[in-house]
Amino acid sequence: MPSKTLEKANIVTRQVETALTSHVQPSADEIDAALRTLERAPYQLSAQIEAIRASLIASYGRYESADDVVVTEVGEDEVIRLTRDSQRDELKSKVSSLANAVAVSYGRPAVKLLGLEGTIPGQPDRLITMAKQFLIKTQRGVPDLGAPKESWAVPNVAVARTEIDETVGRLEGTLQQVSREARESQIARNNRDKAGTQWYLELRFALDLARAVLRRAGRDELADKVLPSRQEVERLEPVVASEEPDAPTPPPEGGE
Repeated sequence: MPSKTLEKANIVTRQVETALTSHVQPSADEIDAALRTLERAPYQLSAQIEAIRASLIASYGRYESADDVVVTEVGEDEVIRLTRDSQRDELKSKVSSLANAVAVSYGRPAVKLLGLEGTIPGQPDRLITMAKQFLIKTQRGVPDLGAPKESWAVPNVAVARTEIDETVGRLEGTLQQVSREARESQIARNNRDKAGTQWYLELRFALDLARAVLRRAGRDELADKVLPSRQEVERLEPVVASEEPDAPTPPPEGGE
């Protein structure tokens, strides 16, 4: 779903496009015709306006496409973060269940021996560190934990180790995806900002020319009716992109 700023940009773009077609270009034709009558070289305003209108529409299309990419990236980013949270909770549950079962069956010293003592962290990185500490301590087999104090709930540490190892691997892979998606989302936002800034320059350029043509044709009052106000336009100025935007499309050669 496009942003509210993009929706407003679309409305303004269509408004300016209509004004250029229905009012500015006919006025430009009149000015050029008058110059021909006076045997003076015309400004070729009609060609300039056509080029500016096409450039404005194209720049808005790039802005819209760049915004679509952001929406897609944000959606993918949200999905992978939900996956991360689910896997984090799964790993935390497995580590916590094993630590509690060992504490009940063998006592706290056994929990320390397995590297599972203390509060089970909620942060994925710290949780993985604790889980890996347990995996290292049991890499060559489960150490001697002594005789169980409670035989009815003795945990199978070897099986738990296999399950924890598998979950750690999945969570680490997901964390890498989260980082990658975050980078791609930022790139998409930067591209959208640049496209938005380019569109804004094209819009201001088109509006300046439109007002100048209507003023030259003696239709200043019409400009206020068919063109967006300066306040409306200024509210649409996008965040400045990290790179310098291209200059607005110049008019065709031959115009003054």
